[in-house]
Amino acid sequence: MNKDKNNEFAKFHIGQSLRIFILGIIISIATYVLVLATGIGFLSFLGYIPLLLMVLGVINAVNGKAEPLPVIGTMGGGK
Repeated sequence: MNKDKNNEFAKFHIGQSLRIFILGIIISIATYVLVLATGIGFLSFLGYIPLLLMVLGVINAVNGKAEPLPVIGTMGGGK
C-alpha cells in the first residue's frame, strides 16, 4: 500500500504502529523492573496497553480514519 511515497494515510498509520511498538518495549522493561522491585505481579497487566492501542489503530485504519491514538498518537511530531 505504501509503494507510493505520497500516501499520507499509510504513512500516518505506519507512524502510529511504530509508536505502539516503542511503547510496548518501554512498558515491558518498566513492568519487569517494577515487578522485580515491588513483587507485585499485578503490574504485569500494564503490558496489555499496547494491545488495546493496536486494536484501536486497526479499527481506525479499517474505517479509513486518520485519528491519532490516545496519549501516544501525537508524540514525536506526528499528526
